[in-house]
Amino acid sequence: NGFCSKNKTCSCDVGWSGSACSVNLITSCPNDCSGHGFCSSSYGCICDYGWTDSDCSVTTSSSVPITQSYLESAKEFNDQALEELNEGKYVEAKDIINSTIEFLNNAKDNLRTDPIILESCKDNPGAITKIERSIQSSINNNTRAALAVDRIINVTSAASRTDNARGVNEEEGIVQKLIKTAKKFLTKPIGKVTSPNAICGVRG
Repeated sequence: NGFCSKNKTCSCDVGWSGSACSVNLITSCPNDCSGHGFCSSSYGCICDYGWTDSDCSVTTSSSVPITQSYLESAKEFNDQALEELNEGKYVEAKDIINSTIEFLNNAKDNLRTDPIILESCKDNPGAITKIERSIQSSINNNTRAALAVDRIINVTSAASRTDNARGVNEEEGIVQKLIKTAKKFLTKPIGKVTSPNAICGVRG
Protein backbone atom coordinates (compact mmCIF):
# COMPACT_ATOMS: atom_id res chain seq x y z
CA ASN A 1 0.00 0.00 0.00
CA GLY A 2 3.01 2.26 -0.48
CA PHE A 3 6.78 2.20 -0.84
CA CYS A 4 9.83 2.45 1.41
CA SER A 5 11.73 5.73 1.11
CA LYS A 6 15.48 6.19 1.42
CA ASN A 7 15.22 6.92 5.15
CA LYS A 8 13.40 3.61 5.64
CA THR A 9 10.00 5.12 6.33
CA CYS A 10 6.82 4.29 4.44
CA SER A 11 5.34 6.67 1.88
CA CYS A 12 1.73 5.59 1.61
CA ASP A 13 -0.53 5.44 -1.42
CA VAL A 14 -3.64 7.62 -1.46
CA GLY A 15 -6.23 6.21 0.92
CA TRP A 16 -3.69 4.50 3.18
CA SER A 17 -1.92 5.72 6.32
CA GLY A 18 0.04 4.59 9.39
CA SER A 19 3.70 3.76 9.94
CA ALA A 20 3.33 0.62 7.79
CA CYS A 21 0.62 1.94 5.42
CA SER A 22 -1.76 -0.60 6.90
CA VAL A 23 -4.63 1.73 7.83
CA ASN A 24 -7.32 2.01 5.17
CA LEU A 25 -8.60 5.58 5.53
CA ILE A 26 -11.66 4.81 3.42
CA THR A 27 -12.93 2.16 5.80
CA SER A 28 -11.47 3.75 8.95
CA CYS A 29 -13.13 7.10 8.23
CA PRO A 30 -16.45 6.37 6.48
CA ASN A 31 -18.01 9.19 4.45
CA ASP A 32 -14.86 11.25 5.07
CA CYS A 33 -16.28 12.01 8.55
CA SER A 34 -19.32 13.66 6.90
CA GLY A 35 -17.56 17.01 6.87
CA HIS A 36 -17.92 17.24 10.66
CA GLY A 37 -14.50 16.05 11.82
CA PHE A 38 -11.10 14.87 10.63
CA CYS A 39 -9.60 11.48 9.95
CA SER A 40 -7.01 10.07 12.38
CA SER A 41 -4.90 7.19 11.10
CA SER A 42 -5.00 5.64 14.58
CA TYR A 43 -8.54 6.33 15.78
CA GLY A 44 -10.74 6.88 12.72
CA CYS A 45 -13.02 9.91 12.67
CA ILE A 46 -12.36 12.55 15.33
CA CYS A 47 -15.64 14.46 15.38
CA ASP A 48 -16.15 18.20 15.79
CA TYR A 49 -18.01 19.38 18.85
CA GLY A 50 -21.73 18.64 18.49
CA TRP A 51 -21.26 15.58 16.26
CA THR A 52 -20.78 11.89 17.00
CA ASP A 53 -20.93 8.31 15.56
CA SER A 54 -18.27 6.53 13.52
CA ASP A 55 -18.71 8.95 10.60
CA CYS A 56 -19.60 12.09 12.63
CA SER A 57 -23.06 12.16 11.08
CA VAL A 58 -25.13 12.28 14.28
CA THR A 59 -25.72 15.55 16.10
CA THR A 60 -25.60 15.81 19.87
CA SER A 61 -27.05 18.28 22.33
CA SER A 62 -25.28 19.25 25.52
CA SER A 63 -25.32 21.88 28.23
CA VAL A 64 -21.56 21.47 28.64
CA PRO A 65 -19.63 24.56 27.47
CA ILE A 66 -18.08 24.07 24.03
CA THR A 67 -14.71 25.12 25.48
CA GLN A 68 -14.89 22.52 28.24
CA SER A 69 -15.85 19.80 25.75
CA TYR A 70 -12.74 20.57 23.68
CA LEU A 71 -10.56 20.52 26.80
CA GLU A 72 -11.95 17.15 27.91
CA SER A 73 -11.25 15.73 24.44
CA ALA A 74 -7.70 17.10 24.63
CA LYS A 75 -7.20 15.36 27.98
CA GLU A 76 -8.37 12.05 26.47
CA PHE A 77 -5.93 12.51 23.57
CA ASN A 78 -3.09 13.11 26.03
CA ASP A 79 -3.89 9.82 27.77
CA GLN A 80 -3.88 8.03 24.40
CA ALA A 81 -0.57 9.63 23.43
CA LEU A 82 1.00 8.39 26.67
CA GLU A 83 -0.22 4.87 25.90
CA GLU A 84 1.35 5.01 22.43
CA LEU A 85 4.64 6.26 23.91
CA ASN A 86 4.67 3.41 26.42
CA GLU A 87 4.19 0.95 23.54
CA GLY A 88 6.96 2.52 21.46
CA LYS A 89 4.53 3.79 18.80
CA TYR A 90 6.16 7.17 18.35
CA VAL A 91 4.65 8.19 15.00
CA GLU A 92 1.16 7.43 16.32
CA ALA A 93 1.91 9.35 19.52
CA LYS A 94 2.96 12.40 17.51
CA ASP A 95 -0.26 12.28 15.45
CA ILE A 96 -2.34 12.19 18.63
CA ILE A 97 -0.39 15.06 20.22
CA ASN A 98 -1.06 17.12 17.11
CA SER A 99 -4.76 16.36 17.54
CA THR A 100 -4.49 17.50 21.17
CA ILE A 101 -2.99 20.80 20.06
CA GLU A 102 -5.76 21.28 17.51
CA PHE A 103 -8.47 20.73 20.13
CA LEU A 104 -6.72 23.07 22.57
CA ASN A 105 -6.61 25.76 19.91
CA ASN A 106 -10.31 25.18 19.25
CA ALA A 107 -10.97 25.60 22.98
CA LYS A 108 -9.04 28.86 23.04
CA ASP A 109 -10.76 30.16 19.89
CA ASN A 110 -14.23 29.42 21.33
CA LEU A 111 -13.55 30.70 24.83
CA ARG A 112 -14.70 34.30 24.42
CA THR A 113 -17.76 33.43 22.33
CA ASP A 114 -18.95 30.38 24.29
CA PRO A 115 -22.40 31.44 25.58
CA ILE A 116 -22.30 29.18 28.64
CA ILE A 117 -18.85 30.44 29.60
CA LEU A 118 -19.86 34.07 29.12
CA GLU A 119 -22.96 33.61 31.25
CA SER A 120 -21.13 31.72 33.99
CA CYS A 121 -18.26 34.21 34.14
CA LYS A 122 -20.29 37.42 33.84
CA ASP A 123 -19.58 38.27 37.49
CA ASN A 124 -15.94 37.24 37.21
CA PRO A 125 -14.62 38.35 33.78
CA GLY A 126 -11.02 37.96 34.93
CA ALA A 127 -11.61 34.21 35.11
CA ILE A 128 -11.81 34.04 31.31
CA THR A 129 -8.35 35.55 31.00
CA LYS A 130 -6.99 33.03 33.51
CA ILE A 131 -8.58 30.17 31.56
CA GLU A 132 -7.13 31.53 28.31
CA ARG A 133 -3.64 31.60 29.84
CA SER A 134 -4.11 28.09 31.18
CA ILE A 135 -5.12 26.80 27.74
CA GLN A 136 -2.14 28.53 26.13
CA SER A 137 0.12 26.89 28.71
CA SER A 138 -1.33 23.50 27.72
CA ILE A 139 -0.72 24.29 24.04
CA ASN A 140 2.91 25.15 24.84
CA ASN A 141 3.36 21.94 26.86
CA ASN A 142 1.99 19.77 24.05
CA THR A 143 4.10 21.59 21.48
CA ARG A 144 7.20 20.77 23.57
CA ALA A 145 6.04 17.15 23.84
CA ALA A 146 5.59 17.00 20.05
CA LEU A 147 9.12 18.33 19.53
CA ALA A 148 10.51 15.68 21.89
CA VAL A 149 8.64 12.91 20.05
CA ASP A 150 9.90 14.31 16.73
CA ARG A 151 13.44 13.91 18.01
CA ILE A 152 12.66 10.37 19.19
CA ILE A 153 11.48 9.48 15.68
CA ASN A 154 14.65 10.95 14.14
CA VAL A 155 16.98 9.23 16.63
CA THR A 156 15.32 5.81 16.30
CA SER A 157 15.39 6.14 12.51
CA ALA A 158 19.13 6.89 12.62
CA ALA A 159 19.72 4.03 15.07
CA SER A 160 18.11 1.55 12.69
CA ARG A 161 20.75 2.42 10.09
CA THR A 162 23.82 1.73 12.26
CA ASP A 163 25.47 -1.55 13.21
CA ASN A 164 27.66 0.05 15.87
CA ALA A 165 26.65 -1.39 19.26
CA ARG A 166 28.05 1.58 21.17
CA GLY A 167 26.19 4.01 18.93
CA VAL A 168 22.96 2.08 19.38
CA ASN A 169 23.35 2.15 23.19
CA GLU A 170 24.05 5.88 23.19
CA GLU A 171 21.01 6.58 21.04
CA GLU A 172 18.85 4.37 23.26
CA GLY A 173 19.90 6.52 26.22
CA ILE A 174 18.91 9.66 24.28
CA VAL A 175 15.53 8.13 23.39
CA GLN A 176 14.78 7.32 27.04
CA LYS A 177 15.57 10.90 28.08
CA LEU A 178 13.34 12.26 25.31
CA ILE A 179 10.50 9.92 26.30
CA LYS A 180 10.80 11.16 29.88
CA THR A 181 10.67 14.76 28.62
CA ALA A 182 7.60 14.10 26.45
CA LYS A 183 5.78 12.38 29.32
CA LYS A 184 6.59 15.28 31.66
CA PHE A 185 4.77 17.70 29.37
CA LEU A 186 1.92 15.30 28.53
CA THR A 187 1.09 14.69 32.20
CA LYS A 188 0.71 18.39 33.02
CA PRO A 189 -2.94 19.40 33.70
CA ILE A 190 -5.07 20.37 30.71
CA GLY A 191 -6.82 23.72 31.09
CA LYS A 192 -9.39 23.65 33.88
CA VAL A 193 -10.54 20.07 33.37
CA THR A 194 -8.68 18.83 36.45
CA SER A 195 -10.32 21.43 38.70
CA PRO A 196 -12.99 20.16 41.16
CA ASN A 197 -15.34 22.74 39.66
CA ALA A 198 -15.27 22.98 35.89
CA ILE A 199 -14.90 26.22 33.99
CA CYS A 200 -16.28 29.18 35.99
CA GLY A 201 -18.29 26.85 38.21
CA VAL A 202 -20.16 25.13 35.37
CA ARG A 203 -20.22 21.39 35.92
CA GLY A 204 -20.04 19.11 32.89
